Amino acid sequence: MYRYLVVVATLLCASASGQQNSLLWQISGKGLPQPSYLFGTIHMICPDDFFLTDPMKSAFQKTHTLYLEIDLDDPTAPMKLMGMIQYKNGEKLSDFFDSSDYRELGAFVHDSLKMDVQFFEKFKPLMLYSMMSAKMLPCAREQAYETEFVKMAKTQHKPVKGLETMEEQVSIFDSIPGKTQASMIMDMVRHYDSEKIDFQRMVGFYRGQQIDSLYRMLEESPDTKIDQDLLLNRRNHKWIPLMTSAMRQGSCFIAVGAGHLGGEKGLLALLRRQGYTVRAVQ
Repeated sequence: MYRYLVVVATLLCASASGQQNSLLWQISGKGLPQPSYLFGTIHMICPDDFFLTDPMKSAFQKTHTLYLEIDLDDPTAPMKLMGMIQYKNGEKLSDFFDSSDYRELGAFVHDSLKMDVQFFEKFKPLMLYSMMSAKMLPCAREQAYETEFVKMAKTQHKPVKGLETMEEQVSIFDSIPGKTQASMIMDMVRHYDSEKIDFQRMVGFYRGQQIDSLYRMLEESPDTKIDQDLLLNRRNHKWIPLMTSAMRQGSCFIAVGAGHLGGEKGLLALLRRQGYTVRAVQ
């Protein structure tokens, strides 16, 4: 379930990490005992497009602790998430759509997801939006960098920690009004073919580590105007003291959505303002 939620952040927030093209960045200086590494992920990708270079694997192996956006090694996470993405107090999905839009949505869900829209009545709008996003992948099953990193951490006996809790992450999406989420869903329904083309462009830029191209794509997307500050900027500022404290304790491999890296309010810029040396690892 988690992967269906975080794909929304990926679609809305793929961003740039400066003029150099790299997904992996070394953080050093300012008294750190050892360098740490910051990696930009795409939360969902086809297995044929998934890659980890030797420098990426080497950086991971050098570190002592894996940090993700949330701790995906928590065995209670699936049950927690299931409770958080369902409506309480009698609300239902159809409450946020007018009747004609809901009929149009029902036809789309039947034709594209091979499901009845009534299945989603007890779930919040973001659940449906995220499953529709997941269907954009041109493969039967997806692969996630976060899942792979957790497997690697277990093999190498590294602890896995999160920069925020699942409750905090879901609350971010909950703060987007239901009507706004419904509007996002209908926009995707009506532009699904072009959205799939844009998604594949994004994957191509990601595979090429073309972070500047991803950033330009972000700037041109109307979806990011919904609340970029909520999805990215506030979280970046909140994460910086957690990251710097962890890095002072030992070398960390920090993997977060690529959208959190770039821009004037991105993690790379914030770390540099703190006095750290941040360089691309090719």
